[in-house]
Amino acid sequence: MKKRFQKLGILLLVGLLTGCSSASGTLSSQEKDFTKNSKMNLREKAVVYSEEDLVKDEIPLNSYIRCTGKILRKDRKGDTLEKGDRFILEIGEAKIQVFNEQSEAFKVGQYVNVYGEYYGFLKGQLIEDADR
Repeated sequence: MKKRFQKLGILLLVGLLTGCSSASGTLSSQEKDFTKNSKMNLREKAVVYSEEDLVKDEIPLNSYIRCTGKILRKDRKGDTLEKGDRFILEIGEAKIQVFNEQSEAFKVGQYVNVYGEYYGFLKGQLIEDADR
């Protein structure tokens, strides 16, 4: 009797794991669509503030902003920016701290557009090459 329950338990576990793995394949397409739509919405919602507003810190907290500038330096060794890195974005005379929340690679010295939510620092949810 015990062996019968063990076999049944193993079969149920295998069935459950198989079902989970097949569901993740369809979710991937949905995730891609969601990511694409989120990026488009972020570009539309983001407001560009003047360099003076950045220096005086007159940007409302939790607002979506866009900054264009040069990646001055990052907190870890190396020149390539990775997800999770913190870096300084130089915008004219202003400098703003950015937390990189995306996985595309950029280098120190590169000019970029950073879109994200402002908390006294910028949570860089979308970073793109600035055409210079």
